Amino acid sequence: MPESQEARNPTWSRDELILTLDLYLQFKGNPPGKTSKNIVELSDLLNKMGAQIANRKADFRNPNGVYMKVMNFRRFDPTYISQGKKGLQRGGKLEEDVWHDFAADPHRLSETANAIRLIV
Repeated sequence: MPESQEARNPTWSRDELILTLDLYLQFKGNPPGKTSKNIVELSDLLNKMGAQIANRKADFRNPNGVYMKVMNFRRFDPTYISQGKKGLQRGGKLEEDVWHDFAADPHRLSETANAIRLIV
């Protein structure tokens, strides 16, 4: 199959994005690097969550992709934006929805993320 037609990994789920935003907010908008323990652990957790997904690529939710997704939340972060920065501009509408649903209430976000972790 030509590279341009290669199957893509599935779109990120709401639960995956909640876990990712939880990590972003834990570090107050300054997330750890892509090889950090936190990013690697989130990558491992997301891979466990997606274990039943058929046709996922070998790079499914790898640390680089997880790091990029974490960085996507910067585009909504008023602290980051107020510094004249934009953050990564590519991403999905669901990221914005998750930001608006949880960013103002980190305690509720943490409780929701913990509930998701318990069922994995």
